Amino acid sequence: MERYEIALRSIAATIAPGHRLRVSVFSAASGYIFPNSNTGGDEATVTETVVADQRIYHAGEQASYVLLPVMPSP
Repeated sequence: MERYEIALRSIAATIAPGHRLRVSVFSAASGYIFPNSNTGGDEATVTETVVADQRIYHAGEQASYVLLPVMPSP
């Protein structure tokens, strides 16, 4: 099992009861940030790339999830 903590800038959204959020999982942000070679090497000097494989588990003890902070309504 792998655990990833991804720091994001502070943002906020009001989500109405019954509405849902969509989470997209991918290993590239082409045109947004420098591509990741997926080798674990120094991205400034690496010359090869490896295809990434992401897996989302839907059930069991290893079910994937995203934990979001919730602020109470004023």
